[in-house]
Amino acid sequence: GYNAYCLAESGRDENGEFLPLYIWSFGVAYKNPVYIYAAAGPVTVFGLTESGTRLTSALFGILAVIAIALVGRQMGGPATGLLAALFLAVCPWHLHFSRIGFELIAFPTILLFAFAAMVGGVRGRPWLLPLAGALFSLCLYS
Repeated sequence: GYNAYCLAESGRDENGEFLPLYIWSFGVAYKNPVYIYAAAGPVTVFGLTESGTRLTSALFGILAVIAIALVGRQMGGPATGLLAALFLAVCPWHLHFSRIGFELIAFPTILLFAFAAMVGGVRGRPWLLPLAGALFSLCLYS
């Protein structure tokens, strides 16, 4: 949350780096940037609070349910999409990690949207394939 706040305020992380690709956090480890950059919006609106930081995680969790519904619908029809979304929505692991402000929750969301774009591209909408490639590449930063 603190790095998201710093980036929203000045475009620099806690170490003074301007828009870093990976963020060295509290002298301990590099953090993946997708979650931190995504958290800059809610932290700006709600301040540097627990709710402002966790909102990003909850939004990624909700988007993952939508993404798995898209994948399920493309792979097996509307019923499959609905069941996939239901199972992910009540999965204890997904509920836990999408509520605690855990930055790696961005990965399954982006991966699912990338997979949905790839399946859509292979099944007759080739304009989705570059989007799938971009999203798969973004997975490396999430």
